[in-house]
Amino acid sequence: MPIPSGLVIRAGQPTDASPIAGVQVRSWQVAYRGVFPDEWLDRLTVEERLPYWERYLSDDDTATLVAEIDGIAVGFALLGADRDDPSRGKILAIYLDPEVWRRGIGRALMLASEKTLSERFSTAILWVLDRNERGRRFYETVGWVHDGTSKPMVIFGRDATEVRYRKDLDPGRAEGSSNR
Repeated sequence: MPIPSGLVIRAGQPTDASPIAGVQVRSWQVAYRGVFPDEWLDRLTVEERLPYWERYLSDDDTATLVAEIDGIAVGFALLGADRDDPSRGKILAIYLDPEVWRRGIGRALMLASEKTLSERFSTAILWVLDRNERGRRFYETVGWVHDGTSKPMVIFGRDATEVRYRKDLDPGRAEGSSNR
């Protein structure tokens, strides 16, 4: 599928907090329908998510990429080091507005995320809800592999399980080697 013309993937700026929060809310409301209570999803607001994005966009320990079409934010990725193993990169979040799903934008955003992470890390991980079948299929399609690790958690008062995916970003570098 051809990537839409006008797509730009760029570094996030503090002024992106509200558009990113909007993408996150809309994405969660569609992606997690049936996973989390509808009444909780329906109450999500941009205003509620805004403080998180204002903090992330001013945090030197993370990087945010924004996917936009004709100047409108349609997706984002939040990247950083894995807290459990700082020699490994991590995709902390990656979401698209549901209106642009299945148009090649997610793949382009993922490739840009991998490229950004590969500047510092030889491998990266991400965690995804085990019940997020759409997300898991996407990650597998773009070369991420479930490594068999899972962890229980409570999200919004519900028991959930996340599974870990992993990808070698630069097969020529051994994991644990010094950062570039």
